[in-house]
Amino acid sequence: MNFPITFARWLKVWLGLSLVILLVSSALGVALAHPRASKAQVSPHGQLDGVVTLYNAIIINNMGGGLNCGSDGSPFTANRYNLDSDDRCDQATTSASINLGPLSNGGSPQTIALPADSTAIDAGDEAVCPGADQRGGAHPFGSHCDVSAYQYMTNVDLSMSTKTVSPTHALPGGSVQFEIIVRNDGTSPAAGIVFTDTIPAKIVSFSNIAEITTGGLGSLSFTSANELVWEGTLNTGGQVMITFDSVLTDTLSAGDTVTNSITINDKDELITRTATVSIFESNPIFLPIIIRSLPGVSNVTSSPGN
Repeated sequence: MNFPITFARWLKVWLGLSLVILLVSSALGVALAHPRASKAQVSPHGQLDGVVTLYNAIIINNMGGGLNCGSDGSPFTANRYNLDSDDRCDQATTSASINLGPLSNGGSPQTIALPADSTAIDAGDEAVCPGADQRGGAHPFGSHCDVSAYQYMTNVDLSMSTKTVSPTHALPGGSVQFEIIVRNDGTSPAAGIVFTDTIPAKIVSFSNIAEITTGGLGSLSFTSANELVWEGTLNTGGQVMITFDSVLTDTLSAGDTVTNSITINDKDELITRTATVSIFESNPIFLPIIIRSLPGVSNVTSSPGN
């Protein structure tokens, strides 16, 4: 039997089953007791005789014996897409930053919210992620499924972000300047933004890197993979602008192009922006020198000092 449930303090559920599967559950302060009996009781202080398989579940702050899933030989089975706080739940990922929010966020039963800094966000397994969370909201929202019955949702809008280059036409070996602007026009802060600019091989050097961030906070780094990476948060109306000068390789030919792309990841979506330089060649024109005598004009000679 699969059922999405978010628990607070304690909750009792009666099941006439010997095998219980919790699908997309946030279990806060609970244990399962006596699933082999005619009824299985969910309470904070029970013991479990059967096997419980957890999917996309959070097990934290269990009151029964001070352990989330009991001691060695626990009847809970959990893969890495589950989260626990004490490394007692099989293969579940242990995290100190699960950071659950308050109870009661719509839906029935009540749900426990995931704040923006929770490690449960985007950490779930899409293979078992249902189409809606406990409240009926889209699940997943964005690129990944959250762990728990609560899908974290934001109103972040990075769609007006741009990548440009000037000039757009250049000679082989010429210089251009790229500009990146990532901005948040949504009504929610964009936390955990990561955007990556992979410098193409046709750019042989770059310099004069400048960063201006307004309405946010972040850091810019350069990786060994020839990438410029910015990580940070943009508040509503905030933006980061990065410019850098580049020198193109002189092996380019007329008709070639150089494309520089960035990917912007804010957890909920992946945005790509590109800027392209077109290559042209300058062909010198040789003009003939014509010398002729003009009537009435004699040859003029000059010497130093005259």
